[in-house]
Amino acid sequence: MRPWIREARLASVFPAGTSREMHAGLARLCVLMEDLRIEWYCQYDGSISSSTRVEPNVRTTYFLRRAVATLVEFADVVTRLEREMDFQRVKARFKPEALAQWAEAVGFFGSNEPFLTQVRNDVGGHFGHMAAVYAVENFQPDADGKIEILETGPGAAAERLHFTSEIAATALIRHLSGSTTEEKVESLVKTVVDAVRHATQAVHLVTACYLWDRFGGG
Repeated sequence: MRPWIREARLASVFPAGTSREMHAGLARLCVLMEDLRIEWYCQYDGSISSSTRVEPNVRTTYFLRRAVATLVEFADVVTRLEREMDFQRVKARFKPEALAQWAEAVGFFGSNEPFLTQVRNDVGGHFGHMAAVYAVENFQPDADGKIEILETGPGAAAERLHFTSEIAATALIRHLSGSTTEEKVESLVKTVVDAVRHATQAVHLVTACYLWDRFGGG
């Protein structure tokens, strides 16, 4: 299937001289969408584990944590755009269906931003002290892990800390609902799946109703 491509000077697509705050928000929205795309698909990319010798569960937990952090920023952008009068004029071009989809995304992120922020503050960016305290106080009785020393050359070695995913996963459930660890993680994954869907839809609307035309017809 042939892709459709347009090219333009970014200074004309996102001009700082007019509607600066809106264009900054739209530029940020686009960067975050591509970050989210990487984080979401890398959770399932086994080649990363093969090339880095990182255990699959370590990789999955890491990119889930990063996706949560990105979604918190995404929620912030959506909120900021909603406050911009310039963006309200852009929204006036939306068809009723598109306007309803945007409103659904705004409502979703407005409702879920506090929860996502709690998780982000624990484990979404760097691994915080209180998250580590919670982890060491709440390991499951059957939680185990392994450590590996890998010979990288004559007299040289590197460690692989394969147990870290268990630490991160334990901290990850600190603010989650559910009666078991599995239920707690499932509730987070469901929220992230819904958030990715709303984020993707929001960027699609902005692209179709505004950005595509700004890149011209060439």
